[in-house]
Amino acid sequence: MRRVGLHTRLHVIMVSMLAIAVMAVAVIGFTKPAFAVSANDCVGETGTQCWHGYFDWGHYNQGGGDVIPGGIYVSNATQFTNMIGSYLNCAAFPNNQHATGAAFIVLTMLGVAPDNSNPGGINKYEACNRFNEWRNRVFDYERKGLINWNTNYTYYTNSFYQGPQNDDAYYTLGYNETAPSIIFLNPYNTAQVLYGLRIECGNPVGWHAGLIDIPTVNWNLSSWSSTPNTNVYPGETARFYYNIHNNGPNTASFQFGDRTQFGSGGVAAWPSTNSFVNVGNGGNAPGYGIQDVPIPASQVNAGKVCSWTAYDPRAVVRDFSQGGGESNHSCVTITPPSGQCVNPAVLTPSQVMPGQSFTIASSIKYQDTRAATSARNNGVNYTVRVVRLVGPTETQVFQQTGIATSVDVNGNLVGATVTVPATAITVAGQYRVYFGNNGAIGNRICGGGTSFDAAFYPYFSNVGGDIIAGAGFTQGTTCTDTIGAGIKGWNNGGPYYGAGSQLAALAIGDIIGFASAVNSIDGSSSTATPPGVAGAGNNLTFSNVATSGRLGNTSLPCMPDYYTKANAQATVTGGALITKANLEGFADGDYKKYTGNVIIGIGGNATINGDGRQITLVIDGNAYINTNILYGSYTDPNNIPRLTLIVRGNLYIDSNVTELHGIYIAQAQGVAGKGTVFTCSTGFTGISTYVTCNRPLTFYGAVAAENIRLGRTYGNLIPVGATPRAAAESFVYTPELWLANSGISTESGQQPYDAITSLPPTL
Repeated sequence: MRRVGLHTRLHVIMVSMLAIAVMAVAVIGFTKPAFAVSANDCVGETGTQCWHGYFDWGHYNQGGGDVIPGGIYVSNATQFTNMIGSYLNCAAFPNNQHATGAAFIVLTMLGVAPDNSNPGGINKYEACNRFNEWRNRVFDYERKGLINWNTNYTYYTNSFYQGPQNDDAYYTLGYNETAPSIIFLNPYNTAQVLYGLRIECGNPVGWHAGLIDIPTVNWNLSSWSSTPNTNVYPGETARFYYNIHNNGPNTASFQFGDRTQFGSGGVAAWPSTNSFVNVGNGGNAPGYGIQDVPIPASQVNAGKVCSWTAYDPRAVVRDFSQGGGESNHSCVTITPPSGQCVNPAVLTPSQVMPGQSFTIASSIKYQDTRAATSARNNGVNYTVRVVRLVGPTETQVFQQTGIATSVDVNGNLVGATVTVPATAITVAGQYRVYFGNNGAIGNRICGGGTSFDAAFYPYFSNVGGDIIAGAGFTQGTTCTDTIGAGIKGWNNGGPYYGAGSQLAALAIGDIIGFASAVNSIDGSSSTATPPGVAGAGNNLTFSNVATSGRLGNTSLPCMPDYYTKANAQATVTGGALITKANLEGFADGDYKKYTGNVIIGIGGNATINGDGRQITLVIDGNAYINTNILYGSYTDPNNIPRLTLIVRGNLYIDSNVTELHGIYIAQAQGVAGKGTVFTCSTGFTGISTYVTCNRPLTFYGAVAAENIRLGRTYGNLIPVGATPRAAAESFVYTPELWLANSGISTESGQQPYDAITSLPPTL
C-alpha cells in the first residue's frame, strides 16, 4: 500500500522514534515534509499544480491515501477497463474514493487538464461521458504492444487521494523512486513513457501528457484461429488453423506471424522476420493456414498451449497508419498422463512357495490409449521389484528394470510378464510387489495393493497302502458315508513330487493335489517307471466326481465298528495316565479300557518288545500321546508286536512326537465333534503353527478316523535352504499289519499264515 509524500523516508524516520506514530501516519496521512516544495512543481502534469485537487483546484492537502485502494492488478486491456468501469459505476456514479480515482485515471490518461479558472474545477462525471473514448484508446495501445502490464518504473512525481475533499492530486517526491507499474509508451517514440500507474495503489506516477490518439487506418484486417484438438498429451503435436483476411478497401501492408505460448502469463516472442506482405482488398495472407506445435515431453505442468496469429509492422520504424492486431487465442489443454494402479499384479502361480520361480504380470490404467502411449514413449523405464516385509522394514529380493511395455485399446500400459527366479525367495514370509513407470511423465509406482505370502507347502504321503476318504464306520448293521469327503494335498503335478499314495486313492468327493500309483507302472504306456520318477499321477485314482475318475457308485465299503468289538472284551482300568512303564509292561493279549481324557506316554519313548505281545487299548474319551511309541526288534513273524489304540473321541498327538507304530482309530460313535485325529497338538488342544509343528511324523501301521487334521509343517514341495523335500506326515502300511493279528476280538485265535500272495487287482 502506498501513501503520499516521502513514504519510504518517513517510515525510516518514524520507526526509530515511536511505532505508534507510524501507525497513526498510516491512517491519517503524512505530515508535511521537512523541506519545502514549490506549489508549481507539478505544472507539467496536464497543467495541474502539486498538492492541489484535480477536480477542485482550490483544494490543497499534503496527506492522503491510495488513488485506488487495493491496487490495480491486471494483465490485459479487458481486465483493466472492466475494473475502472466498475469503480466508475456511471449508472449511479457514487462519489467515493474508488469512483474518484477511476475518474482521475480516465481523464488524465485522455490528457484532460484541470479547469484552474473555475473554482468548481472539473465535473467527475465527465469521465463517464468520455469512457468509451478512453476504453478504445487503451485497446488501441494494447493491440500495438504499447502497454507493459508489470514493469519496474522510475518516477519523480506521484499522486494521492485527498480524503477530506474526496479529490485526487499530484505531488513531487523530491527524489526518484522505482516500483512495479503499468506503463503506456509513446507510439512515435517507444523509449518514452506517456503514462504510468503504480500497481499496488493505483496512483498515476511520472510525467503525464495523456495517451496520444493513434490515426485510423485505411484498410481493415480480420483474423481467426482454431484448433481441432480438445486436449494434448506431452510428446504429441497440437495443430492450429489460421486466417488473416483484408476487408479493404485499400491494399494492406503488414507483417504477420504465429505466436505460441505455453501456460499462462508471459509474452510470446514476435517472429524474427521483418518482411512485409501486401494483400489486396478481399485477399488472405499468403501461405498461411496450419501450424503444428510439438508438445515437449517435459511440458507436464503448463496447463495449456495457446496459439494465435498477430499482424502489425514491427520493424524498427513503426508506420502506425497501417494498423494491426491479432486473432483470438486458440488454446489446447495439456493433460499429463494420469495412471491408476491396476492392483493387484497377477502372480502365476497365485500361491508362491520359497524356492519356486513365478511370474508377475502388471499394468497401469491411463485416461486413454493416447495417454498410455505418451507415458510409454516418454518414460525412462518400466520396473518390477519384489521386497520382503519384516515389520515396517522392506528388503529388496528382486528387481527388473527396462521392461518392454505395450499399450492396449483400453488405455493400459502393460508391462511384459517377468519371471522371478527360484533363487529370489528362499525364506517364508510376507512379500510385496512394486511395479510402475518411473519416466519423465506418467510417473506411477504401484504396490500397496499387491502383497502375498510365500509359504512352505508341507504334504503327506501314503506308503505301501491305499487311502480312502468318505467311508463311514459301521453302527449296528449300517454305516453312512460322508458325502463330499475328499482327499486334498499339495503336489507339483509332474513329476508328481508331494502328496501321494503308492497304491490307490479312493474318495466320495474330489481328489485334488494328490497322486496315486506313485512309483508304479505308468498306465499311459507299457514302460515301467523307474524308482524315483513318478508315473502319470492318477493311474489308481477313483472318485465319485468326473474330474478324478469314477468309483462306479456313490458309496465305499464300510469300516468296522472297532470300538464296539474291542469294548466287548476290554477290562475296565482306572486312571487317566498311561506311562512309558505301563506301555512297556502290558502283557500279551491285554485289553484295557479307560474312561475320560487319558494321557499316553509320559516318561520317555515307549518300546513294545518284539516278543509277539498283542495289546489293545480302548478309551471312552479323548487320548493325548506325548511320546514316540516304537516296536522292538524281532526275528520271527510270530514275535511281531501289535498295539491297537481305539478312541471313542479325539486323538491328540503332541508336536514332539515323530514316530508311532501300531493301529490308531478315532470313532465318533454318535458323539458330536469327536472322531478326529490331530497330528500336532499341545495337550488336548489341536494346534497348527509353523514353528511348533515343524517336525515330521511317521505312522508305521494304519490310521482310521472320522477326520484327520494334518497339522505338521515340516518339509516343502521344493527343497530350499535347510528345508528338504520330505513329507510332513507319512503313513506307512507295513507287513506287520497283516502278518500279525489285529487285536480285535473277532480275530482272536487266528492261525499264523503259511504263505501270502497278491492277486489282481492290486489297489
